[in-house]
Amino acid sequence: MTESRFVLQFDVSEISSLAARYVVDDQGADDQALRAGREISSGNYSRDNLQVIFRWKTGGRGISRLRRNTDEEIADALELAVRAAADRSAVAVLCGLNGVEVPVASAILTAMNPERFTIIDSCIGIPGYYK
Repeated sequence: MTESRFVLQFDVSEISSLAARYVVDDQGADDQALRAGREISSGNYSRDNLQVIFRWKTGGRGISRLRRNTDEEIADALELAVRAAADRSAVAVLCGLNGVEVPVASAILTAMNPERFTIIDSCIGIPGYYK
């Protein structure tokens, strides 16, 4: 049997700053994201609402990719997601936006309807990754 070795992918000095991105004790950010989700569900398909949820999920990582979308593309995708008959259609249309993949799409849907959706992210199951 071959021995596996863990190889750190970044400098040890970066651990504190990287870890700080994933520890969120800000109930205000949660409230803002849920408020933005309710706004989207109510027909306010604005870039501002999407960015609030995006920052809540990513800590701002990748925001430059999200900014590549036009206001019209954002409004269209959000409206189609709200009106989608199937959950997978909502995820698919949101993933059509630059900067949005399944974890962010699931966060958008969760903010819009937390009783129905949950966040899908490969890091969720890692102990201590999210608080």
